[in-house]
Amino acid sequence: MKKILAVLLAVAMVATLAVSSVMTASAGNEPQIVVSEATATKGATTDITISLKNNPGVASIKVKVNFPSDLTLDKVTFNKALNTTDSEGTPTSQTSKPKVMTSPATLNWVSNSQNVEGDIVYATLQFTVSAEATEGDKEISLTADPEDLFAYVSGSYDEQDLVEGNVPFELVAGKITVVACLHEHTTQVAAVASTCKTAGHGAYTKCDDCGAIIEGSDAALDLDPTNHEGGTEVQNAKAASCSEEGYTGDTVCKGCGATIKAGEPIKTTDHTPSDWKSDSASHWKECTVCTQVIGESESHNFEEKVLEEATTEKEGKKAKVCKVCGYVDEESTVTIPKLDSYDAEQVAGDAEKEEAVYDAEAGKAVGYKVQVTKDKLAAVKVNGQVVDAANYEVSEDDQGNTVVTFKEDYLKTLDNGNYTVTLSVDKDGDGAEDGVAQTVFTVKNKAANNNAGTGTQEGTGTSSKTGDMDIALLIFALIAMMGASVFAGVAYRKKTNR
Repeated sequence: MKKILAVLLAVAMVATLAVSSVMTASAGNEPQIVVSEATATKGATTDITISLKNNPGVASIKVKVNFPSDLTLDKVTFNKALNTTDSEGTPTSQTSKPKVMTSPATLNWVSNSQNVEGDIVYATLQFTVSAEATEGDKEISLTADPEDLFAYVSGSYDEQDLVEGNVPFELVAGKITVVACLHEHTTQVAAVASTCKTAGHGAYTKCDDCGAIIEGSDAALDLDPTNHEGGTEVQNAKAASCSEEGYTGDTVCKGCGATIKAGEPIKTTDHTPSDWKSDSASHWKECTVCTQVIGESESHNFEEKVLEEATTEKEGKKAKVCKVCGYVDEESTVTIPKLDSYDAEQVAGDAEKEEAVYDAEAGKAVGYKVQVTKDKLAAVKVNGQVVDAANYEVSEDDQGNTVVTFKEDYLKTLDNGNYTVTLSVDKDGDGAEDGVAQTVFTVKNKAANNNAGTGTQEGTGTSSKTGDMDIALLIFALIAMMGASVFAGVAYRKKTNR
């Protein structure tokens, strides 16, 4: 008997546990009609849905929607899937919107022929929150007569023997939470470290619309005396001189004024010499810091020097000038007479031109005549530079006038362009220039690869080199020959390998 009782007790316990497990498993699957939740600001419009959850099948739903006075029901939209028709297009279900939009508002749907199963949105309700509404939750609840929540459990509508059964839906309320701001526009503010002068803060998120801190904190942090703000500057710095020590200066924080690093002394310096100081007898240098004379004064070392060159238009000037300090002895100043002007007559070149032309293609020389004897010719200049006597020939014509003819080797060194020729005349025989003859000649048709001359060209100041183009052409020809050889070798191999 005891054994039988023990077996029965065990069976009872197992059955109890099984029933409990089934009840627990099904506890979260009850049919529900659920009102959604939303958040809105005062004066805003938002939607609330009424949905079926764990719906086993239903053919009629009639509920009343209850809501507070600071919400206004603007519109009700039923799910289009609830509006069904038969094969001939005749409606087999219908929906009824509330006759009045005030609370409680009645929503009704009924199907004439079939159940709707599964999770589905029953209707969408549009509410407007009053501008005077208080902040907080505004509950939206449902009430219903159990007889208005039913399904067809057997039979056929055409046979008029349908059997209805109530569906035990749980009615779950929803709400609209009224807030001052939805925080739809926000800004992420990065953390700022504290400095020796300014308190920082942590990272936080701020609403752009209302200014509220949504996440994090903007609370001020403690100052950090080791993080100096605004950089540093050097104070109390002083340059050393020949008579006093200097100081590198203290490195000081601009924000709090704390001395970060102390400076160091700087040794005295040597005297800093000035430019030459002078009087009529001597010259010397002084220290620019303490004005002390450096070394000893020295007497001037004079030489005669041209201060202003004489031209055919104006007189020049020369005086005694110290070679060391540049002191000018004004009492020694003398006037240089204007230069005599001589005509430079073209005697060689392109006779068809009014001015001499050196045509690189024709290769004609360029020459000039000046009405002085050969012994009076002091110098020949091109663009102000004295030309070496090896680059021209000097002769006399039948009347004893001097003729200067530039050699072709020299002319070939000049680039295309105009050149000023000056023939200096020493009529007194004292070695000083006292007259000039000036004219212009032109170089043309000088190709870039035809520079036969060497050295610096008078016309442009650039260096002329020869043979560059010829070398380039030779290299190109060698590369072409090598390419042809390689091509021929490849062709021959292909032919012999067939």
